[in-house]
Amino acid sequence: MIKYRTWWVIVLGYALLATLYTSLAALSTPNLQAILQEHTPGILYAHLILILFTLLLDFGAVNRMRRRNPVAVRWMLLTFMVGGTLLTALLAPQTHRIFYDEDIYQGIAMNMAFENRAQMCNEGVQEHGIFHCQRGEYNKQPNGFPFLVAMAFRLAGVHEQAAFHLNNLLFGVALVTVFFIARHLFYSLWAGYFAALITALIPQNLHWFNTTSAEPAAAVSAALVVLAGLRATRHRSDESLLLLVVLTSFCLHMRPENALILVVVPAIFLLGWPGIVRESRFYLFAGMFALLAAPAFMHARLVRHNPWGSGSAPFATQYFNGNLEVNLPYYFNNLQFPALFTLLALAGWFCIRSWRAWLLLWLWFLLFWGIFLFFYAGRYDYGADIRFSIPSHLPLALLAGGATRWLGQVLARKSRRPVRQWYAIMTVFLVLAFVPFLPRVRAVTSEAWAARADHQFAREMAATLPASTIILTHNPNMFHLWGKNAAQASIALEEPGHTLNYYFSRYRDGVYFHYNFWCNVADPLQNSFCTRLLERNRHELIMEYREWNYRYALYRLLPPS
Repeated sequence: MIKYRTWWVIVLGYALLATLYTSLAALSTPNLQAILQEHTPGILYAHLILILFTLLLDFGAVNRMRRRNPVAVRWMLLTFMVGGTLLTALLAPQTHRIFYDEDIYQGIAMNMAFENRAQMCNEGVQEHGIFHCQRGEYNKQPNGFPFLVAMAFRLAGVHEQAAFHLNNLLFGVALVTVFFIARHLFYSLWAGYFAALITALIPQNLHWFNTTSAEPAAAVSAALVVLAGLRATRHRSDESLLLLVVLTSFCLHMRPENALILVVVPAIFLLGWPGIVRESRFYLFAGMFALLAAPAFMHARLVRHNPWGSGSAPFATQYFNGNLEVNLPYYFNNLQFPALFTLLALAGWFCIRSWRAWLLLWLWFLLFWGIFLFFYAGRYDYGADIRFSIPSHLPLALLAGGATRWLGQVLARKSRRPVRQWYAIMTVFLVLAFVPFLPRVRAVTSEAWAARADHQFAREMAATLPASTIILTHNPNMFHLWGKNAAQASIALEEPGHTLNYYFSRYRDGVYFHYNFWCNVADPLQNSFCTRLLERNRHELIMEYREWNYRYALYRLLPPS
């Protein structure tokens, strides 16, 4: 029971939280955006500090867990960590697959690293190795992944490889996390081994963990929350609850759909520790979560009416049938996802003896798979939107891992052969099921080919320009990352005086215009930025590239004669 005095503390704390949320919600959109731009990086850094602090507080439990694992298991975990990181880094092609979101993520990370502001930069300059953003804009995406990239930039330097290697490393973290979740759910090292192995052999995992997109990090953060929840229900310590609170809050900052984790976490407690609601610490930790997650909830409030490129409603029942026709066969057609893994996951429906584990994994899968059935761009065959399958792969691999371990035990009993012999045979079969997908894994694939060509040629153009230049373009973020001064092309149209009085006098080596992907697409508004800019300014062609029917060029704008 909760003590009388503790109730007063809890009521007062929740009243203060209600005041905070009411005050933030009453702010105008520009003021709330300014607050989030200014304070989100610091709050996310506080999350990181709290995670490290909690792990140090709970060092005894971590050390006991280390001692309980035999040396062979530790070597296996190290193999998954290192092997998973190298597998996606070396086997799948290193490329961007979402244009130009990945450039924007890195641009925001660059702003966080240099200026500690969560913003996308529309006009930025490089001065003696320091980046300055002169015009920033708050982005519609949460800032959790850009924060992780910013930390990588701070540690390893500002370059694209740091962002790629971050996602490579997260793949190793995903395999280890899946192993420990399986061990918690099935009380079996072998279930964890097979779950991690299946996760490592899913082709789309290998593809997307060698990009700089946010979906892999979002999937891993959700898995870490599930692991922290299972650990909290087992140990029931304050340290484990604090770790769960901080990880859950951080998870919300990764991707919009990660809000579904707020359904999974209560389910974990309902299945494993329902009595916690009678304890005062439940309400204290819930209040702490509400405080830490305030920026994530305010961000969701800001973008709640954003069409996300849909033109109308991004989520609606009208998309359900079309998305289901594509997304369900994805797991069975053996073209992009090994059907054997799906069949093993379905076998888990019947052979997983713990109904709590069964219910939790299917809830996790159905939530993170089903949400995109209602999304306008949720079809797995629509461009690069197959990335939305990534969050569903981890619970599916856990179900398949539990079923594989059960199947090995059944075969051992029937044949009277050692179970490890059957586990070795099943490992071979899992690898053989993956081998036919190797050509697809190695392929760059054709989605976003025109934008990928633009990105490649833009980098070649940037390499030819001296430092004291500025590039006008639709996507200044990528030029900032390559150490160049860049600004949105629309600025030169909306503020022609700024172009004449500042750009031409400030940049002695020239003002350039990047004729890019958006100048080619069938979008009159975007096309107009290109045609009007060239019509209004004297210019000369510096270099030109072509990819199929797309043309990319670099022009030098000349000052008025």
